Amino acid sequence: MVRLAAHAPGDSDSDADDQWLVLVTPAETAAEAVERDSERRRKGLSHAAAASIGASLDVTDMARILVNLLVPDFADLATVDLAEPVLVGDAPAHLDASGDVRLRRTAAAQSPGISAEDLLPVGEALPPVPDTEVMRPLMAGRPVLVSDVAVLRATLGVDPETLRLFVPSGAHSSVAVPLYARGLILGCVTVWRSQLPSAFGEEDAALLQDIASRAALGVDNARRYTKEHLSVVALQRSLLPCSALDFAAAETVGVYQPAGGGLGVGGDWFDVSAECLSRQRSSKCGPAACSRSSRTDSSRAAAATSRREWRD
Repeated sequence: MVRLAAHAPGDSDSDADDQWLVLVTPAETAAEAVERDSERRRKGLSHAAAASIGASLDVTDMARILVNLLVPDFADLATVDLAEPVLVGDAPAHLDASGDVRLRRTAAAQSPGISAEDLLPVGEALPPVPDTEVMRPLMAGRPVLVSDVAVLRATLGVDPETLRLFVPSGAHSSVAVPLYARGLILGCVTVWRSQLPSAFGEEDAALLQDIASRAALGVDNARRYTKEHLSVVALQRSLLPCSALDFAAAETVGVYQPAGGGLGVGGDWFDVSAECLSRQRSSKCGPAACSRSSRTDSSRAAAATSRREWRD
């Protein structure tokens, strides 16, 4: 309300003659309030994703970070399913039909009060899904937005028992986005809403696709690291003595244990020499081991260097 005219002090006119302009604006509708809240959630999720995704070089940790990022502000339930070769560091095959895809549930998160007992648990392999119309966008690297879960139940093309493993009870909308990186489908992230009142929309699907693109690159980097790490561990273990040796004074065996905690240490090599055995014979102490060399790098080059030192 704005006063249009005012009177000077001592003016004989009364306040009743003052002129006021009243501005009337419509109150925020319930739909506008919901949209404003959704926009706030999307902005917060986008900032959080930029800060947290890619912080780990472990495939499983990356999946957990992703689902915990999406629940509870963006979705009531989120799952990440990865192709089985990705979990051991290998690249998945190029597949055209969803029925050929073999995924394993790697991470899941849900809001309190969500009923998900019938859903496939973490660690289990997903049953094959027929190559239906609803699945084809995923195979092409595009998201699938389901505004009405009843439509999904009717078009997924699986029997009722299998359907319970995929679709949580009480959910009203869903978005599924493939984890697509460097031309490969590494897996899929799926979100559901049941307690959050608004259904997923196109803006939500676009945001999830952007987050999934970042996550897919993080998963692929973690996959490559896993493959490198496993190959290094396999190489270094292959350099151990082939069998245990039983001497008169000692029994020897070769063991390799990678260091943990992100120390980047490849491990220590120990050798039992004649001098070491001689010291043990003349000592009343227990078994002893003589250090041969130590590697402070877990790369293949370090393993090769250790092999040369072992043979020298």
